[in-house]
Amino acid sequence: SPISPPNGGITATAINGGLSTTINLHHATARYNSNKEATMTHNTQPMVGIIGGMGIDAGVLMVQKIRDLAGASSEQLQPRTILMSDPTVPDRTAFVLKEGPSPIPKLVALSEQLVSAGANVLVMACNTAHSPEILNPVLSSSSRPFISMITAVINQLPESAVRVGIMATDGTLASSV
Repeated sequence: SPISPPNGGITATAINGGLSTTINLHHATARYNSNKEATMTHNTQPMVGIIGGMGIDAGVLMVQKIRDLAGASSEQLQPRTILMSDPTVPDRTAFVLKEGPSPIPKLVALSEQLVSAGANVLVMACNTAHSPEILNPVLSSSSRPFISMITAVINQLPESAVRVGIMATDGTLASSV
C-alpha cells in the first residue's frame, strides 16, 4: 500500500523501465532512477506533466483531482502541474482493435514536450492508453518516471476486494488493462 505523506498530500507510485518509485506530490523527497538517481528536497515539489486531450475533459479533471487530493493549506503549496491537452491523439481504441493509426508517435512527442517544459514525472489521463502495446513504447522513450493510473487505483483498493467493476472502452477491455 502507498506510504501516507506528511500533512496529507498525494503519494503515487511511478514506473519506468521496470523500476518502481514512490513520489509524494506534496513537499516530499522524490527519488527516481533513469540511468541516474535524482532526489528532490522537501522544498522542491515535483512538476507533474499530464498528457491529456484523450477524452477532452480527462486531463482537466486529473488536474482538479490532484489539487483536491493534495490537501494543501494554500495555493503556493499545491502540486505543480503542466497539462498538455491534445485532442488530435489518434484513437487508442481503434489502434488496440487494429482499426486505426498508432497514437504512440503523438504520445511520445507530448511526453517529450512536457519534459522540455520541466516535468519530472508524467501521467496519462486515458485508461486505454495504459494498454501495454501503447504504454510500453511511450515508457521506453522517456527518461522520466510515469505514474500509472491503473497502479494508483489498485494501490487504493482494500485487501478484501475480490472483484472490481470498471467502466471501460472496448480497447481497454481488449487489452486487458
